[in-house]
Amino acid sequence: MIILSWTIERMSILWEEEGYKEVIKQGGGSLFVAVCAFLAMNSVVIQHITFNFLGLQLVILALVLTMGNYTGFRLTELKRFKPLVAQIKNDQNGSQEEKEALRLNEERKKIKSNPQQAMSEIMNELSPNKDNEHKDKEDK
Repeated sequence: MIILSWTIERMSILWEEEGYKEVIKQGGGSLFVAVCAFLAMNSVVIQHITFNFLGLQLVILALVLTMGNYTGFRLTELKRFKPLVAQIKNDQNGSQEEKEALRLNEERKKIKSNPQQAMSEIMNELSPNKDNEHKDKEDK
């Protein structure tokens, strides 16, 4: 249901931005890929290969990551964000007192040591008006 609702939402936004031709093109492509995947998963030969040679799935994963078609973190992103990493390691970002890399390491250690407390501190930083609203309610 979630995938279906995401697809419908994406198609409705695409309809408004690009028009019906692009919706038919992308929808038809998605339908074609879904049918091909269904047929491949029902193939006895492919079922035999994937269940009996589990390492093959890691090879396929490596190929997908190398091609860069994986929608999560791509290997090509390492190269893309290398200058940003260098800037964070070398420069001060916002504060002239401490380097950004040191601040981020301290923040990571704090989150690892006590995730609940770190999360509550982050939420308090993001919504300072919430405390003021709570105090206003108590005053009334």
